Amino acid sequence: MQILDNCERANVGIDIWMVQVDRPEVEVRQYAAMLSDDETARSSRFHAARDRNRYIVRHGILRLLLSAYMCCKPPDVEIRIDSKGKPYVTDQPHEPPMQFNISHSAGLAVLAFGRCAGIGVDIERINDFESMRDVAALSFTSTELYELDNAPEADRMGAFFKLWARKEAVLKACGQGLLLPAACVDVSSPVDGQRTWITRIREASPESEYRLADVATAT
Repeated sequence: MQILDNCERANVGIDIWMVQVDRPEVEVRQYAAMLSDDETARSSRFHAARDRNRYIVRHGILRLLLSAYMCCKPPDVEIRIDSKGKPYVTDQPHEPPMQFNISHSAGLAVLAFGRCAGIGVDIERINDFESMRDVAALSFTSTELYELDNAPEADRMGAFFKLWARKEAVLKACGQGLLLPAACVDVSSPVDGQRTWITRIREASPESEYRLADVATAT
């Protein structure tokens, strides 16, 4: 899992929550009661019950956590969407706005919260696919491709998804998402083995520095 922020102060905290979203039906109904009308409508568009329930649980937990940070009830959290499609909330007028991001893969969801200028998080389930190297050639920088090609063969697919998740986290933190090409940011591993490091998006406006970190997930 990758998480990224562009906080100006190195000591700014980010809370990370990891949750299983395959829950009993009674819990699904409880989370469904927390959703907005728009979220309820979105959940009804899923044809498969499992996908619908996972959506409900993810967004219910998101509201539950946001309400705890914002000191209100889950249904009262007003989640808006900006012009670039990134969700946001407004709360206490005298504090930096609460930033959040959510990512999910299969039955696992990861949520990140903090009062920073921007947060992005991404989690990817590792699945083998034949066109991995072709996708990398289109989306990775030369440094990233070198790291991928020099990974042990048994670890290469994992290396691909690690790089891919980092890119997703960066672009989500930036707020411009798929509006920017994936190769506009280099997320190759630092040569000095640092746990966190700085990266930049070349084509973002305005250009900002982002601090990136890999975070281990439970198996």
